[in-house]
Amino acid sequence: GSLDEMSLNELQERLVLLKLREMRELKEKRQKINSKRESKREDLTMRQKRLERLRKNKAVYSEKRRAAEHEAAVKREESARTRREKEVVSVHTRLSGARERKRAEALRLARDLETRKVAKTFLEADAARQ
Repeated sequence: GSLDEMSLNELQERLVLLKLREMRELKEKRQKINSKRESKREDLTMRQKRLERLRKNKAVYSEKRRAAEHEAAVKREESARTRREKEVVSVHTRLSGARERKRAEALRLARDLETRKVAKTFLEADAARQ
């Protein structure tokens, strides 16, 4: 029927039905908006948790890397110190040996000189007796 043929009651019923449909559509639209909002909230929450987990993992990794680097530096320092100590002992040993050889050579030369002096004295005494 056309609007001209409808009665006032039919028009009122039709208006009520249209308002009900409009309210139902509005309610569905709000539910979709709320659903999307909740979905976005959940997505953001998951992203935030993932970022927190990544940051925590990065912090743990960085701490382990720093600890490993520190340990390596300590080992290098210890190795260098040990090497220096060995070098000092080696130099000391060589110098001690060289000093000992020089002292022994000086002692030998002093004995040789003394022996020559004694021999010269005997030779001079023999030459004076002749």
